[in-house]
Amino acid sequence: MDHTESKKCLNCGGILTFDPASKSLTCEYCQSSFSIEELETKEPSKEDINYCNSMNEYRCQNCGATVLMDETTASTKCAYCHSSITLTGKLSGDIKPNKIIPFAFDKQEAKNIFLNKVKGYKFIPNNYFSSEQIENIQGIYYPFWIVDAKINVSANLKSQVVKTRISGDYKHITTSVFSHIREGEITLEDVSSCAIKNVDRSMLEGILPYPFDKYEDFNSSYLTGFTTQKRNLEKGDLTGDVHSKIKQYSIDKLLSTIASPYSSITVIDYKHTILNEEWSYALVPIYLLTYKKKDKVYTFAINGYTKKVYGEYPISYFKVTFLGIMIVVIAMLIGMVGGFLW
Repeated sequence: MDHTESKKCLNCGGILTFDPASKSLTCEYCQSSFSIEELETKEPSKEDINYCNSMNEYRCQNCGATVLMDETTASTKCAYCHSSITLTGKLSGDIKPNKIIPFAFDKQEAKNIFLNKVKGYKFIPNNYFSSEQIENIQGIYYPFWIVDAKINVSANLKSQVVKTRISGDYKHITTSVFSHIREGEITLEDVSSCAIKNVDRSMLEGILPYPFDKYEDFNSSYLTGFTTQKRNLEKGDLTGDVHSKIKQYSIDKLLSTIASPYSSITVIDYKHTILNEEWSYALVPIYLLTYKKKDKVYTFAINGYTKKVYGEYPISYFKVTFLGIMIVVIAMLIGMVGGFLW
C-alpha cells in the first residue's frame, strides 16, 4: 500500500504541496511558501502535540474570547462577559509552555480579597458584590513571552550639580557639568511581554510585577481547575516591544551606576548590541471578575501570586442621590429645631 506523507501550512493549516521549481512547499489556500528547513525547525515536538491533545478549546459566542481548559476542568461561563462558552474542539498548532507561576491561593481567598477591598466603597451598586456576581470570579492563566538577554552597551552620559547660595540681596547659582562614559556587557533577565492582542494594559500594569524567581518548569497539573487564555501573539509580533524594553532597562541600569547627588542626568549617546537572547513561553496567574453596567465593563483583577489588586468600581447614582436627599432633610430638621429653640 502506498503511503503519502502530508504536511500542513503553518499559517492556515491547509495541505502543502512540493514545488520542484522553487524546491519549497506551497499552500494553495493562502499562497504561503515554506522551505524544507523552515518546516523542520517549526515542526511541533511530541511534547507540543501531547499538550495540545490534553487541552480543550472554548470560544465565547458573545465577546469572542478563546480560552483553554484541560480535560478535567469544566466551565460554562466566559470570564470576560459571563456568557456561555462553546467547546470548539482540541487545541491545535500550539506549543507547550516552558514555565509557569502556579496560583498561590484558591478562589475562596480571591473572593475574600475582593470583598475586603470593596467594603470601603459606599456608593457601589449592591449587585456588584452580590453572591451571584462574586461567583463569576475566575482564575485564568495569562500567556507571556519571557526573554533573557545579554547585550553589549556603550553610552555617554551627562550629569549636572546645581548649587544655590544667598548672599545679602544676591542669589548665586553654580552649575557643574560632568561627563560619564559607560561600556560593557549587561545581562537582563525576565524581560516580559503579554502574548495577547488587545489585552487590558491598565489591568496588567495594575497587578504587575510577578516574582520571576518563582517560575517553575511547566507542569499541566497546575492547570487543573483553571482556564488558560489562548496565546495569539508570537515572538515576531513582540520583538520590537521586547527590544524597546531591553533598551530602556539597560539605560536604567547605566543611570543607576552614577552615584548621587546630581540635579539631573542626561543620556547624550547610547548604543547597544544584542549578543544573545533566549525566549520562553510562560503562564502567569490572574483572578478576574468583570461587571457590566450599561455599555461599560468594570474589571477587578488580582495577581494570583502576590495578591496585588487592580479595580474599576461602578457608582450607584441612586445611593449618591439618596445620600444627598438625606443631607438636605437633616439640614432642614436641624434648622427647624434651631428655630424652635430661638
